[in-house]
Amino acid sequence: MSMFLLLFLLAATPDVTPQAEVVDGLVEAGMPEAALKLCSELRSQGFSGPPLDVAQARAMHKLGMSDEAANLLLKTTKKYPRTADAWAMLGVIQADQNQLPEALHSLERAHQLSPEDPDILNNLAYVQMATGDLKSAIQNFETAPKLNPSDAR
Repeated sequence: MSMFLLLFLLAATPDVTPQAEVVDGLVEAGMPEAALKLCSELRSQGFSGPPLDVAQARAMHKLGMSDEAANLLLKTTKKYPRTADAWAMLGVIQADQNQLPEALHSLERAHQLSPEDPDILNNLAYVQMATGDLKSAIQNFETAPKLNPSDAR
């Protein structure tokens, strides 16, 4: 791909990260319905991309729409296979649905893409523990807090 085409595509693609953070804030504040409404409005304005998909999936999951959230993230990971947050959220949803082999795969992929993320490693450790891989789980539970020493867990 030429540099000109790459720059053109980047300029034509609105950065959705700040909007996705607002959606996440609504979910964290206990307003997942409002978060989904905002996602719909953002999409109608032309915003799209993995951060918005992940935020929308998080809101859907909070509302018990886990199948829909997982389907959205499966599409996201297929289209953007190097998006750690999408793989991580997919793994969390799969674990909540007791789809442990799938969750393990998704969280391992997320960890490969973002090896310094303590939340991903911690979630991976929980799934490893649930699948009986206690040695790996213990190692990852011990390593996760060291990745972000300012985050006392």
